[in-house]
Amino acid sequence: MRIDFIKHVPRGALALTTLMTVALTGVAGGAGCAVDSEDTEPSEDTEPSSEVAAADAENVGSTTQAFSWGSLTRLDRSHNLPTSANRVDLGTSTGVTCFLAGVGGNLSSSGGAPGTVPGHTLYTTANVDVYTADGRWWLQVRSGTGHGARLSGVAMCVNSIAGQTAEKSWSGGSRVELAAATSARRCYLTRVSNQDPYYTDNNFSASTDEVRVWSDGAKWWIGGSGNAHGSARCINVNGSYNYGGLVGNATMELGYNGGNVQCALTSVGGRFRTNNFDSGVFITYNAGLGRYYMSSTSGKSVTGQCFW
Repeated sequence: MRIDFIKHVPRGALALTTLMTVALTGVAGGAGCAVDSEDTEPSEDTEPSSEVAAADAENVGSTTQAFSWGSLTRLDRSHNLPTSANRVDLGTSTGVTCFLAGVGGNLSSSGGAPGTVPGHTLYTTANVDVYTADGRWWLQVRSGTGHGARLSGVAMCVNSIAGQTAEKSWSGGSRVELAAATSARRCYLTRVSNQDPYYTDNNFSASTDEVRVWSDGAKWWIGGSGNAHGSARCINVNGSYNYGGLVGNATMELGYNGGNVQCALTSVGGRFRTNNFDSGVFITYNAGLGRYYMSSTSGKSVTGQCFW
């Protein structure tokens, strides 16, 4: 029997909502392969566009005030009805930005009930998403099959909108520019999803499917390889460190929380077809040690970074 309950944990200027599932035991660490990564790729001789420059003029602000430390919010879903149960309230969107910190389970899409056109059926896609609506931040987890496929998502939030950019998406093909690179700007994932109809259902079905964000020194990008779909946005931070990566069944320490440190995902890859909430990539926090950890399972790949 699975029992879900919600606990509100106010931390300084930021109040977050933590969803706990009693039956879950978390992501288990194991032997694996850590990948050394950098948060930049070879630079290109490109100049920021006027559109980007205009966007940079918006939401500017100081990041000298440390972020309030909140907590990670997890939501597990094994069906997509009623739709109101597919999301959890993360709190106000005023002065707050949220990112993804974990994805696990089954991202399959599925055929559904007969549609209005004879011989055709409806289908549902699958997604893990943090977004704003009605002045609030939400974590949404929508199982594609709607009939027992388990899907899990984790979100984290900080009390800052300094340098916040609009969310942009990539779903194959050419990379998409997120924003101009600056010394303070960092970008993280906000959505991982399978947008394919059930009769295709290719997104995140192979180990080579991946979505990621990176900087080439001039611009920030979102892109990837294979069949994948994702979204990201950026904010300004005071500093960042330990851009780490994993492939396979592995766990690594991602960062130490000396105070007001947060961590989020910069890439997600692999086959997400296992009907298990904990089969995925997750950032977790050990309050007793004051440390963040990042884990991957079943051949999946992940990169993440801590910032303050």
